[in-house]
Amino acid sequence: MSLTRRLLAATTALLLPVAAVFAFAAPAQAASGSGYIYRAPGSSYGYYQYNNVNSASTTYRVMSDPTTMTSGYCYDLWLDHTNATGGHYDARNARTCRSGGLRDSGSQNDSLAGNGLNKLGVCYGPNNSTNSPLSNCERVTGSMSAVATSLPSNCSRAWVETSSGSLVYYSGGNSYSCTS
Repeated sequence: MSLTRRLLAATTALLLPVAAVFAFAAPAQAASGSGYIYRAPGSSYGYYQYNNVNSASTTYRVMSDPTTMTSGYCYDLWLDHTNATGGHYDARNARTCRSGGLRDSGSQNDSLAGNGLNKLGVCYGPNNSTNSPLSNCERVTGSMSAVATSLPSNCSRAWVETSSGSLVYYSGGNSYSCTS
């Protein structure tokens, strides 16, 4: 295990009780927030950060960091911004399909006027079907049932680590291309 991963694991272990309390406290219409969402297997987690900077820009970061996984399974973090008119933008996703892998979008900036969150949660399940059944998901806000987990998709911008360790990015097309 690399030094970076050991430090991350140690920090996560120390912050687990604190993060678990705050990760689920994000109100649906908050202008900004961040936290960890934990879901088995092991101490796997997703990390999210979002900030609706102003009326025309939103920054965000999504990350998935599973410990061990069943072959053919993936670990997803889903984040979907609500827009100022009551609709939403298409989901952002970090997916890891490799045990001990980590996929991080890094800080991203969209020229979208965000107004909180429509969906936020993590799911662990078969590749391209991580939210079926819904008990595979730990939801913070919104419904994970309508998330289009099959990638690539015009409904999701996604950062993916495949089971072989390849890193893939899917642009997701137009930010308004899907209705769920």
